[in-house]
Amino acid sequence: MTDVINNLKNVQTNFRNVQNNLKSVKDELNKKTDKFLKTLKPKLRGYFHAIGFFTTLVILIPFIVCFFYWKFDLNILLYFAVQLTTFGISATYHIYKFSETSKKIMQRLDHMSIFLLISGTQTAVLNNTPKKFDVDIKWSIWLSWLVAFIGIVRKACIHECFSFTDVAIYIVHGCLVSFSFKTLMAFYLFDLIFVILGGVFYILGGFIIGFEWPDPKPEIYGFHELFHTLTLLGNSCFSIVVFKSYFYRST
Repeated sequence: MTDVINNLKNVQTNFRNVQNNLKSVKDELNKKTDKFLKTLKPKLRGYFHAIGFFTTLVILIPFIVCFFYWKFDLNILLYFAVQLTTFGISATYHIYKFSETSKKIMQRLDHMSIFLLISGTQTAVLNNTPKKFDVDIKWSIWLSWLVAFIGIVRKACIHECFSFTDVAIYIVHGCLVSFSFKTLMAFYLFDLIFVILGGVFYILGGFIIGFEWPDPKPEIYGFHELFHTLTLLGNSCFSIVVFKSYFYRST
């Protein structure tokens, strides 16, 4: 009878060991599955910025005609250049497959180009937008490009994915204009509304890419696609201000 009891205890112990082993295998499989899923790009990754690139290219055509036959504007040209650079690099990096070395280079270029977009946009907005009264904007522009230069050098020297430090730098860089209350108050109401709205879209995008949330449908449209969508909305707001100001100032 004692032997039977001992055998039953051994069976019970072995069963528990099997259960624990199965749990360990399951946990390991879950970890590997999660790791594998993270390497898969959502189906829409990069395509929103591809749309932004080609849309910008189409809009550029009539402006080139205006530059030749009406009025050339270096700030507008700069604005188009930084948009095409940022959206072009982003779309290429996110859509196409690269070797590990090329992928790291493209990722750095992608992150660097964000600084160019921010400073190029601020330069066009500050220089071209009509003001209700005179205000010194030179320091804001110089400071913006200084931050862009420092940010680009940092990304060239320190390779990492988006971190909270990066997000904070991008947000502070984008909000430089708002640090001068007098500059903001110099804008007319229409322009001010779109400048603030554009900034809000960009800041929301920054928080989403930083927290990686919300992540609506990871396999198709995840947090990164939401970030790209918000950058396009923000860019559209600034485009309205810049393009309106070009024709307003040219009349």
